[in-house]
Amino acid sequence: MQLLLLLLLPVYTYGLLGSKKNVTVAGEFMCGGSPYKGITVELWDDNTLNLDSKLGTTRTDGTGKFKIFGKTREIRDMKPYILAKHNCINGRVDVRCLYTDRFDVPKGHQGSMFNLGKVDLKSATKKRNTKCI
Repeated sequence: MQLLLLLLLPVYTYGLLGSKKNVTVAGEFMCGGSPYKGITVELWDDNTLNLDSKLGTTRTDGTGKFKIFGKTREIRDMKPYILAKHNCINGRVDVRCLYTDRFDVPKGHQGSMFNLGKVDLKSATKKRNTKCI
């Protein structure tokens, strides 16, 4: 039993400590070609073995732009993604439904900034979640 504990202790300790990782994501959201202000943008880290970790939340400014930074401790590389929570469908705002679109951050942007670019939310992404009243 003591041998097992000695063998598992380094693995457990490294899991608790890991190393600090971070990412910054910037971009601009549109709805039907117009800047989409005030939508919620969340930065998450996709954790394979347990629940995903929320790293930060922000809102788009008056021009639809956002910038969000997040950090965590990880043994492996981060797998960050953005959730955009909004009411845009077919180029117009419909408050009866809340749409959540997921945008994965490509590998290689850990420790740096990823520019998502200009994204029009009028069309659903493959990873869209819809909740209507």
